[in-house]
Amino acid sequence: MRIFKFTAWTAVFLALLIGINSLLDFLLVPNQYARVKVHEIENVTYQDLILGTSHGASALDPEVLSAVTGRTTYNAAMGGEYTRDSYYILKDAVESGHKPERVIYEFDATYLTYENSLTENEAYIFYVMKPSATKLKYFLRVFWGEDFRWTFCRWRQYLDYTDRIAENVADKTSEVYRNYGVENFTEGNQKPLANGFIEIADEAGGNTAGASVYGEDAGLREDNIAALSTLITYCQEQSIEFVAVTTPIPDRTIEASAVFYQRADEQMSAYFASMGVAYFDYNYLETDRSDAAFSDGEGHMIRSAAKEFSAAFAAQLG
Repeated sequence: MRIFKFTAWTAVFLALLIGINSLLDFLLVPNQYARVKVHEIENVTYQDLILGTSHGASALDPEVLSAVTGRTTYNAAMGGEYTRDSYYILKDAVESGHKPERVIYEFDATYLTYENSLTENEAYIFYVMKPSATKLKYFLRVFWGEDFRWTFCRWRQYLDYTDRIAENVADKTSEVYRNYGVENFTEGNQKPLANGFIEIADEAGGNTAGASVYGEDAGLREDNIAALSTLITYCQEQSIEFVAVTTPIPDRTIEASAVFYQRADEQMSAYFASMGVAYFDYNYLETDRSDAAFSDGEGHMIRSAAKEFSAAFAAQLG
């Protein structure tokens, strides 16, 4: 009897703990674009799947790419998406039965210069993935040994935003949320679309001051290159074509870190060639890199520039 009571009370305690934790998540953690993107790749098969960072999200327009290539395309690139995340996002799609024929990987050399630290975006991507062997491996690779609150008490990251509770509740109880819509994500000059593309209004162009500067001592970390090799090898094992592209950034940003970008181009061009992968570095190929084409110095393209760039890149892709 005592064992039964202990077990019962333990079950009640755990249920209350899970319930309170879930309620705090619901109230404090905002809905994010990553939820829509992960849901899409787990439920729809695309011929071309774009992976990468926020540069890819704002520069590669699936509508334009599809119009030129004749292939269905979805943009799953996200801000803060490390190569290790791209690998598990792709595996999630494949193991969900939605393997793409080709991966277009937007490669940003700056992401390879520093140690990958656990981010809010990674925790959110992990959380919204459906239960699977891939999700377990993602946890063991990225989250195991880290502060458990990243994955099990996500709301702690948002304790300073209690003033947004009403907004979060309204969003999460809306028809848009239930249908994995994107209408509630529009903010300022940025309009996320259903195809994964982040449309930045043309009016935001020309503000390119304040970009990060990388000195001559900045280099690409071997562990990050190893993660990229893992992604490419997986594609090859799955008979998925892999194409890498560095989307353009402003000329003034390149000039401020000229040695770094030139060295990265040379190193990665040789690397991708050794992996048997096509690589397009538009920091050195002909394209518009004027200030007017970007909304900031980091290289996030405005709508009209992105559409023009996407059409030119798609023509090279074939």
